[in-house]
Amino acid sequence: MMQGDTDVDSIGGLELGAVPIVAAVCAQSFRGRPVNGFVVRKEKKGHGTDQKIDGNFKPNTTWC
Repeated sequence: MMQGDTDVDSIGGLELGAVPIVAAVCAQSFRGRPVNGFVVRKEKKGHGTDQKIDGNFKPNTTWC
């Protein structure tokens, strides 16, 4: 899937629509070259992690 694209470290997108796509890509990449996944919320939830970005987002990485 993304084995040949070594420039991408992470994949993410807006919360509702991106969750199934991010989860599928991360699961498929796990055996070969794991890719981190994250989702971006429109606003903080006010509970749980109370983050606008949830997941394995790391600053200064390349994402798509």
